[in-house]
Amino acid sequence: MLLFACTSRDKNEIPTLSVDLHSSDVSFEDLFSKIEIIPLETSDSCLLVDVE
Repeated sequence: MLLFACTSRDKNEIPTLSVDLHSSDVSFEDLFSKIEIIPLETSDSCLLVDVE
């Protein structure tokens, strides 16, 4: 059994979004409110060795 239907939609029902695709320089301050450097521990017990 094969069923299908055709309906016509008004094109104004579907919202469209316009996006500016030109590249622009963005600074970190515009994207993030806080930047913090966290030093990671490096000792013999936490280093990876011979990963296969």
